[in-house]
Amino acid sequence: MVFGYDNADNYYYAMFNNDQRSTQLFKVIKGSRIELDAADCDWLNDNAYHSIEINRAGSAISIHFDGNVILSANDSSLGAGKVGVGSYNDSAVPSNPPSAQSTPRMTITTNH
Repeated sequence: MVFGYDNADNYYYAMFNNDQRSTQLFKVIKGSRIELDAADCDWLNDNAYHSIEINRAGSAISIHFDGNVILSANDSSLGAGKVGVGSYNDSAVPSNPPSAQSTPRMTITTNH
């Protein structure tokens, strides 16, 4: 999940992986990646669909998985910016893509 995107060299992103050590929150400033937090719990142990929520309030950033905070940091390097979803070194194919009658839901709240 990418958020606070200003340009290709300045943004935040949360990386999710079955290996908890690889579930991390980063900021990229002037093209340099800086880790802000890493998961300290085994947060993913099945293949079901889950809810991911990103909250920003001032400098506080929190990433929630099914309502539980798994990553957090305090950083105000970037503004609200754009949001997006990406995949690194994996394929990502929706098993049930949204139809014209449905509305996909992405919850990202920002309070600056």
